[in-house]
Amino acid sequence: MPYPDWVMQHKTKGLYVNKVNEETYRLYRGHSQRIPGTNKVKRIVDEYIGTITKSEGLKRTQPKVKGSVRVLRYGRSCVLSQLMPQYARQLKQVIGPHWEAAYVWGLLLHQYGESAVSWYRYDWLSERYPGVELSGAHLKQEALRMTVMLDDKLRQRFGAALPRMLEIADRIYRVHVNGQWVTSELEPEAVQAARGYGIVWEG
Repeated sequence: MPYPDWVMQHKTKGLYVNKVNEETYRLYRGHSQRIPGTNKVKRIVDEYIGTITKSEGLKRTQPKVKGSVRVLRYGRSCVLSQLMPQYARQLKQVIGPHWEAAYVWGLLLHQYGESAVSWYRYDWLSERYPGVELSGAHLKQEALRMTVMLDDKLRQRFGAALPRMLEIADRIYRVHVNGQWVTSELEPEAVQAARGYGIVWEG
């Protein structure tokens, strides 16, 4: 017996449907496995996707969280780093193997001021540039020079919209859950900002 169209629109390859009643169906991901010694095949459920109803469509089940969850500040570092790709390349040529420390320090100083070093472990930069040592007068001087350049770049890119842009960025995080990093849900303004200013909200 065929399923209704409002059910079939959710059923794609590898997904299976079980009927509960005329108005409710359950959607699963699964595979078939032959029963040893017979010609029979049984269906193995790999994942419960959710419930389908005619009135509400597919309501996905919330995945279980396994292990610990880690949340890092992300949005502002994302914006700042995308303004300075050429400067990062210059740092590599000028100060060699320690360029990452100066670069990360500059991004952190612009966000957190003198608390930059202590904020490193709570910012996405600690994952993107792990293990950098934020110390040394020469590197800090280079980092401070970078903050001045960042001020200019921000004004040039965003103009009067800068304060609002930074507010939006400060509400975007990277979250480590179930063994993988994901970006927090983007509000509509963040999506519009990405289109209008060429910002990519991905790690």
